[in-house]
Amino acid sequence: MISHIEYGEKIPADYKDIDVKHVDYNKYPTLREVEYFKVKVKAGDCLFIPTKWYWQVNSYGKTYSVDIEWYHRAKSVKDSDCKMTNTISNLNSVSFKDGPGSDINKQEVILHYLTSYLTGNKNFTHKQFENAIKKDKKLMEDMVEWNDEYEEITKEVFHILDVNKDRIFSLDDLDSLNPSILEDIGGLLEDRLQDYEDLMKDQQDEIKQVEELTAPKDKKSDVDVEKAVQDYLKDYLAQLQDVIHESIDEMAVTGQLPDIKQRFAEKQGQIGQKPDDSSTKTSQKKGGSEREKAKAKIKLEREKKKLKEKGESDLQKEKQKGESFVIVDDSIEEEIIADEEEDIAKKSDKTKPNIKPSKPKSKQEKIIKNDEL
Repeated sequence: MISHIEYGEKIPADYKDIDVKHVDYNKYPTLREVEYFKVKVKAGDCLFIPTKWYWQVNSYGKTYSVDIEWYHRAKSVKDSDCKMTNTISNLNSVSFKDGPGSDINKQEVILHYLTSYLTGNKNFTHKQFENAIKKDKKLMEDMVEWNDEYEEITKEVFHILDVNKDRIFSLDDLDSLNPSILEDIGGLLEDRLQDYEDLMKDQQDEIKQVEELTAPKDKKSDVDVEKAVQDYLKDYLAQLQDVIHESIDEMAVTGQLPDIKQRFAEKQGQIGQKPDDSSTKTSQKKGGSEREKAKAKIKLEREKKKLKEKGESDLQKEKQKGESFVIVDDSIEEEIIADEEEDIAKKSDKTKPNIKPSKPKSKQEKIIKNDEL
């Protein structure tokens, strides 16, 4: 155990991380000047630890212990009042004013905490009180940087505690307290401590935001983005190449260059879309229709060529201007040849004489024929 009153200024803020068995005096040089109290507690023993003292427990084996923390309203305690002539054999025989069932007001706890500053110093000016608040690692644990807002809140706290308004916070202010004043300043102190907490939270949030903005980017995410861009460009160029090849093939048949920009836009709109069964059937029908149109166009071009060779220039236009056809594949030529051969075969069947077998002549017809002879 270490006395908070005598050695509070020499205890480092991160005292919880100290290995009490092997103290690093190079890291914590002020601990060389601290007086330690070592106590061995046996079964049935009770140990009183004064308020705000630093203490640490080493337990060996299976142990059970109970910690009781008292809150008292006493402004000062005389050591002589603590002397006991009789020992206590059973805690059940002792009554505690603030025991189970009592409602300890949070506002009173706050007041008790702040007035505990007077334990080490009998009185505080405003500036001294401000310095004490700054050094309070428990109250200001999450504070990042002291600023004007902290000063303003601390100034209000000091004026609340200065009950007699003599510009000094001292034990005289505690003597001036009565239930009515205690109720008034309790709520004010609770509000001001909440202001401290809100301000510290805002500072912590700002630090997190700065850390997020300045944190190095994940290399993996950069790689993923780069890969996504490369894949997109690859698909983009592949679609463009397909449209150009299709347009060149169509121009070779129709003699007209299609709108490549429009076709490419339509092609791009289909990227990443999975057609359903109905759209597949529609595209198949459309493909068949385009195939028939292409075949008809090729036949028309051949007929025009034949008529031109014969000197006939009055060929009727069977196609509207601006109409274009899409070549589906090279097998169209083979289908056209097959269709022409089929047409020729049908025409040859029509030109053959239709000779029907004659009916056998009757006897009467034979007699008439003989008479004519």
